[in-house]
Amino acid sequence: YALKQLRKGHVVALKMAERVLLEKKAHEDLVHPFIIRMYGAFQDELNLYFLLELAQGGDLFDALERAGGPSCQARAARNFSAGIFSPRDSSRAILPRNLPTALHPRAPQFPEEWARFYAASIAVAIHHMHVQGYVYRDLKPENVLLDAHGYVRLADLGFAKKIEHKRTFTAVGTDAYVPPELVRGRG
Repeated sequence: YALKQLRKGHVVALKMAERVLLEKKAHEDLVHPFIIRMYGAFQDELNLYFLLELAQGGDLFDALERAGGPSCQARAARNFSAGIFSPRDSSRAILPRNLPTALHPRAPQFPEEWARFYAASIAVAIHHMHVQGYVYRDLKPENVLLDAHGYVRLADLGFAKKIEHKRTFTAVGTDAYVPPELVRGRG
């Protein structure tokens, strides 16, 4: 388990109370194999807590760093061949067992079949959110966690929003990952 702790004073000072309640509601509504599961929420005098699923594989940003560049290659190859990121059923392995021998050192990248696997998994999770009427609004590699078997788990539903209409125009998320439709003001 992972325990997310939020200081009540901080939540109030930053006027995040509504956002925290919406995050809790999103976790309750969005039960899916590719979204971090919330087992419960509770509080004490000073803090709010979310008891969440533990994603032992770290985040996609770190996995990309491990997979890319010559200095990281040997360690990443050992991790993948040791089964740390391979699917549970090794007879139908989706992820490759060997890393390519030369990845560009300044631009870490996954092998194409890994990228397809991660992108498809993320798309399935986002589709589930859309079917439930939610938009994620904070998709970035740091919010895509990997479980012990290498499967994705979308995390940090703090900016997730249930929408009644087809679009939302609020600007939230991380500046480096702002989608073009938001920059253009199209929602």
